Amino acid sequence: MTLPAGTKLGSWRILEPLGNGRTPARVALLETVGRTARVKWSFDGEGYAKVKPLDERRLLASFGAELHVRSIDTGEVLATISHDSELPAFAALDGERVVRVLRHSPAEATLATWSLTSRADVEGSQLVVPKLQSVNALGPTTFVTGHKDGAVRVWELGSAKPRREWTKHEQLVTGACAIEGTKLIATSSHDGTLRLWDLASE
Repeated sequence: MTLPAGTKLGSWRILEPLGNGRTPARVALLETVGRTARVKWSFDGEGYAKVKPLDERRLLASFGAELHVRSIDTGEVLATISHDSELPAFAALDGERVVRVLRHSPAEATLATWSLTSRADVEGSQLVVPKLQSVNALGPTTFVTGHKDGAVRVWELGSAKPRREWTKHEQLVTGACAIEGTKLIATSSHDGTLRLWDLASE
C-alpha cells in the first residue's frame, strides 16, 4: 500500500516537495533522532510536484512529464516512466506496478498501469475516468480516484467499472488513503470536509 509523504520508512522520513509543478522544488529524505534531524540526501528540480514511497527501498517523484523511481538509499534515478505533466497523479500499487495518467483534459483522463518489471503498460489496463483530480493506492490491485465533481471511486485492476462510488463531497476531492487494519477509506476535499467510507458496507 502506498503511504503518504511524512510516513517513516525505518528511521527515515520522506518529505513532500515544495512547489506546484511549475516552480523549483526540493525532495529530501530526513532522519529524525529525538528533536534533531539530518538530511540523508535531497535533490532539486524545476517541476517536481509530488512524491510517494514505492516500497522500503524506492520512491516515486513526479518531474514534469516523467515519474522518477529513486533509490531511498542514495537518491539515484533507477527508472523513468512517462505521464501527463498537467496532472501529476499516480499510485504505487505493490512495489512493481504504478497507476499513472497518460492523457488528461478537464472532462476526462486516461489512466494506465505501468509494470516496473516489464517496463511497459500492463495489457488491458487503460481506463478512462471523468474529471480526475487524484489517484491513490489501496492495495496490490486496488486504487481510489478523487474527482473534481466530488465523486470518490474505487477500482480493481482490469475492471472498466468502479467497484464502489460515493458522491457526498460538494467540491473536488484532493486525496484519499486506506486506514490500515480496517476496510475504511478517508478522503479530503476543497469543501473543507474529511470523510470516512466503509468498503464493507453496501
